Order: sequence, then structure tokens, then C-alpha cells
Amino acid sequence: MRIGPLAVLRERQFTILWCSLLVSDMGTWMQIAALGIYVAQTTGQASWVGLITTATYLAAGLVAPFGGAFADRYDRRIVVRVGVLGQAIVSLLLVAAIATQNDGPLVLWVLAGLQGLVGAAVFPALNAMVPDLVSATHYSQAMSLYHVSWNIGRSLGPLLAVLAIATVSFEAVFLFNGVSFLTVAIATTALSETKRGETSGSALQRLREGFRGLTAAPACRTPLATCIAHAALIAPFIALIPVMSQLTLGGRASDTGHLYAAQGIGSILGVLVIASLIPRLGQARVLTLALLGAATCAIAYSWSPTILSALLWIIPLSGFHSSVVAGCAALLVGRAPTDIRGRIMGFYNASYNLTLSASGVIMAILADHFGVRIVLFVGALAMIAGVAFTQTRAVRP
Repeated sequence: MRIGPLAVLRERQFTILWCSLLVSDMGTWMQIAALGIYVAQTTGQASWVGLITTATYLAAGLVAPFGGAFADRYDRRIVVRVGVLGQAIVSLLLVAAIATQNDGPLVLWVLAGLQGLVGAAVFPALNAMVPDLVSATHYSQAMSLYHVSWNIGRSLGPLLAVLAIATVSFEAVFLFNGVSFLTVAIATTALSETKRGETSGSALQRLREGFRGLTAAPACRTPLATCIAHAALIAPFIALIPVMSQLTLGGRASDTGHLYAAQGIGSILGVLVIASLIPRLGQARVLTLALLGAATCAIAYSWSPTILSALLWIIPLSGFHSSVVAGCAALLVGRAPTDIRGRIMGFYNASYNLTLSASGVIMAILADHFGVRIVLFVGALAMIAGVAFTQTRAVRP
């Protein structure tokens, strides 16, 4: 294997960090699934499920640009360490809320949002650290493996959450998530000091500089626009998994866990495939195919008559979804200047998270009135129409 998707694991520092992220991502997805199951059981409302499962994305999106600014100004190891320690504390607050029965949906929404808030600097800093940890030939593989870690957690975490809920309690899930964040904090102590950008100018000036760096060049605008459209029209299927499973198909909590697991498996396969296809087909063609594939599979998934058929369709849907997200992020990391890389990735993460959270809430509210099937179907049709329009403009003389 010359430059395969796993070649980056030969880079020692990246491997240490990646292994810690694998544990943390497992805990994160255990918590996401547990919160979705708990809210679906206690409220029976799709809108609350959507609000709470997207609260972290919303909070992270609102403050991610500031997190990116921290990642450019301070040692990125320290930024990651402080962020994950803050997330661990919030997980302990969730344990306390459930244990003391102060667990109304509004309280859970606030805590989920707070966790996204305190961890908002983590993703921009992790992304910005990639060129400091791996050689240039491994950028795409490193970004792909970030998504592999996230999606291994997505596939196994919900199953472990269902098991922990059945045998122990919801509180045990949140406690494990809190402990899992500590593994990342420990791993950062084994990394070399990362490069930092210039610290001149006010905070507002430096944020403007990062925003201009993201939006000025067509090479950056294209992946940004692609990911925003995908986050608005297709990606909310993730937040609506408990709605599809329990409120539409009449499944049990375990069925929700199985859908989350199938989603993770599909996502792992997707990001590994894209790492091998991009050198052969080119980034633009792969992104177009992934967008159309995601929309087509979303249509089939939305009309699944049974849990089994939903499981079968969510696998390729998730693969195409993660291919879009990983591909866009890899493009930006490779092209962003070192001194503003954290801010560029912060604004990028903010754009994606804010779009996903807003669309997830809107789709959840609409699902209460029209059904989740119609909502997902219309979003997929809109994506197909958008891709067709852009392709027509691209070939027009």
C-alpha cells in the first residue's frame, strides 16, 4: 500500500491523537443516542428530539469562529485540552440532572448546547493541527481518519448505549462520555508544540481576516457552498433517526441504536472509499457523485416501510454523506495558510454546524405536521435539483 487510507497511521503523533479520539467519539455517540432515546421516550415529540440532538451543533456553530481564533493564537494542544475538559464537566452535569430528576427537555437542551459551546474550539484546533502532525501527502488520509474515528463511534456507541441503558442506566452513559474526553486531554501531552499564527490586531480584525480567507478564493468557496447545501438538505437525517425509528416505524430503543450503528458503518466505508477515489476521478467529480448518491439514498430511506429496509438504505446514505463532509474539509485544510488555518476551519465548522442545527430543527418541526418521510423526501429532491442546476451552468458555453 503506497498512499492508502491507513498509511497516515505510520505518523506516530497523529496515531496517538487518533486513538484517543476513537475512545472519545465512542462516548460522544453513546451520549447522542442516549439523549435521543430518552427524549423520545419522555416527550414523544419529534420537535424536542430535533432540538436536543442538534443543540451541540448549534452552540458549536455560534462560537466556532472564536474557537478557530484561539487555535491560531495559542498552542493548539492547550486549546484542545481545555475544550475537552469543559465537555467532560458538562457530561457530569447531565449525570446529575438525570439522577436528581431535574431532566426536563429544556434543561437537557441547555446542557447539550453548553457542551457544544465549551468544546467549540476543539474541532477547528484538531483540523488545524493536521499539517503539524503529518506530512503533506497524508492530509487527505488524516482528515478521512478523523471521520473514520467519528463513525466508528457512531456505529458502536449507540449499541453500547442501548446495552448500558438496559443493564445499568442513562447516567452510566453520560458518565462514560465524561471519562472518554479525558483520554484526548492526556493524548495532547504526548504531542509536539504546534505552529501558531500572528497575534497582531484586535479579535474582530483577526476574525475578519479568517472570514476573508475562507470566502475570497473560489477554491475555498466551492467546498464551503457544497457542505452548506448538504447540511441543509440531506444531513438532518442524522438528527431525525429517533423520529424515523420510534415515532414513524414504531420501533424500539434498540432499533434506534441499530440505525445509528448502520449509519456509522456506512460512513466508515464512505470515507475510506473517497480516499482512494479522489486521485483517480478528481475531487469535483467525486463530490458530485457523492451528493447525487446521498440524495438518491435519502429518497429510498425516507420511504422505507420497515426497520430492516431503513437499515439497508441508511448504510449507503451515510457513506455518501461522510464522503461529502470529509472531502470538503480535506480541501480546505490543504489550501488554508498556516497562520489563519484555525480561523478558516472555525468559520467552516460554524457554517456547517449552524446550517445543520437550523435545518434539523426546522425539519423536526415540519415532521410533526407532515411526517418525517415527506420532509426527507423534499430535501433530497431539492439537492438533486441543485446539483443539476450547477452542472448545467458548468457546461454552458
